Amino acid sequence: SFVLNIDLGFGVHKLESVRLANLNCPETRGVESVAGMYVLALVNDWIEQRSAKRECILHSCEFRTGKFGRCIADIFIGDESLNNYLLSKRLAWRCDSDGRLQESRTVESLALPDPVKQAVRERDI
Repeated sequence: SFVLNIDLGFGVHKLESVRLANLNCPETRGVESVAGMYVLALVNDWIEQRSAKRECILHSCEFRTGKFGRCIADIFIGDESLNNYLLSKRLAWRCDSDGRLQESRTVESLALPDPVKQAVRERDI
């Protein structure tokens, strides 16, 4: 999830915790933390490469919150979607609007470098 400073217009801003819609990424804590930190670094690079040129746009399919109170949305910078980037690079698992995974949730199913997968396997012992 992200904490975004959302510009609502007329000088009004709101801090909002946002979860990416229809996908699930490796956790940054616990057994998957190595994979999660790797994906987080790629996301930070993706955002930095694009945000210097354009605004970040938050598209919410419908303003709803998940079970942890976060807004659920797609994040766009220009016409590029962070959600689509993560899915196309196989760095996240697809899930439905209720958060149920549509595929097997194993780190092995993600396109991660072998050293990252090995580190996760070693932590899972």
